[in-house]
Amino acid sequence: MNSGPWAGSQPYAPDEDEQINWGKVALVFIGFAILYLATAFYFDINDNELKRTVVSTSKPYGPIKTTKNNTVAAITLTDYNLTNRWTYVETNVVNEQNVVITSFGGKFFQESGRDSEGPWSESATLSDVKITLPKPGNYYLKFTVQSGGVYASTGTDVTQNSRIGVEVSLKKGASTLYTVLGLIFLVIGVVLNEVRHRTIITMIENFTDD
Repeated sequence: MNSGPWAGSQPYAPDEDEQINWGKVALVFIGFAILYLATAFYFDINDNELKRTVVSTSKPYGPIKTTKNNTVAAITLTDYNLTNRWTYVETNVVNEQNVVITSFGGKFFQESGRDSEGPWSESATLSDVKITLPKPGNYYLKFTVQSGGVYASTGTDVTQNSRIGVEVSLKKGASTLYTVLGLIFLVIGVVLNEVRHRTIITMIENFTDD
């Protein structure tokens, strides 16, 4: 038999004021998500955009001039001069000392034909990539181009005779991390809001009842 000051006491249950308000916690996460996504949007704005031009791949493209550390450059390459062929463009980004900073590749193709439903055509003529230029200075793009027929597994070097479109935009900053954090916080906020208010579940229940 229990005795003493705790005899007959009931289990402790926090009152409503002491319980976690998941709705308010959800609003905090959603607020941070909006802040991160807004920052990512700002950093993704062009700080300096170089004029789009068509260049010979036999010569370096540049200079791409930067004035601050870790400048993010968005590079778009285009190749529209394809008919039932493919090209693969390997691009080296080099500094003023001709040291390779980074490399990337892009494949372009165009193929067409006719089947029982009539003529058809497929193509990929754009390649987009973002790179980080580590220090202020001038940078250049150097190209190596392979080309072949649509069904050829290997191609030939056509660097000396190729032309591609190049467009470079320097961004205000790196947006990837802020975008990822914003999406994570947004998902957490939506989940916590659902735990508190059951908005989505209620909508589904009302829909199924109808």
